[in-house]
Amino acid sequence: GACYVMDRGYLDFARLRVMAEAGAFFVTRTKAGVLFSRQESMPVDKSTSVRSDHVVLLVTAASFKNYPERMRRVAYRDPEDGKVLVFLTNNSVLPAFKIAAIYKLRWRVELLAGYSPVIAINSAGRRQLIVWTGEAMCALNPEDGSVFWHMKRTLAWDQAISVPVLHPGLNVVLFPSDREGCIGLQLGRDKPAASVVLV
Repeated sequence: GACYVMDRGYLDFARLRVMAEAGAFFVTRTKAGVLFSRQESMPVDKSTSVRSDHVVLLVTAASFKNYPERMRRVAYRDPEDGKVLVFLTNNSVLPAFKIAAIYKLRWRVELLAGYSPVIAINSAGRRQLIVWTGEAMCALNPEDGSVFWHMKRTLAWDQAISVPVLHPGLNVVLFPSDREGCIGLQLGRDKPAASVVLV
């Protein structure tokens, strides 16, 4: 089960349906003007900043045709700026505040991951988000955004960086680079950690 986290600029109900049918779950923000029919209201703990948790269906014919299934609409008031954010998800298991936390983690990754796409791996018994910015290679904890490991690696110039690739048999993450060939990081087997093994 992959988890796709997207901003509302990427809201496309046909694409969300493909993700859901593939067994993935998504968290995205909704746009103004999207019409829903509330099917069910779930209890919320307002101390978590969640304002509402509803099971909804899309109302307009075109939207319903693209995504005819029920989904959750979670409203959350950001305690930092008071702004209310409304999320859509097909995950019916996680508590509403976790849906908001997953989206907030997306902000953290955007600040850190300015170059390569993020990959999610399992290593040392932990789920890790591997990112490569123009300044460092690192792994984040997807639960709270904390940094598991961080390795400074400054680029000589601005460039697009290839997607890191995990070689599962060797437990090595390969970072293709135009400047230096390929950088390999051996991942820790007992705890989240990394060391350079190949340049």
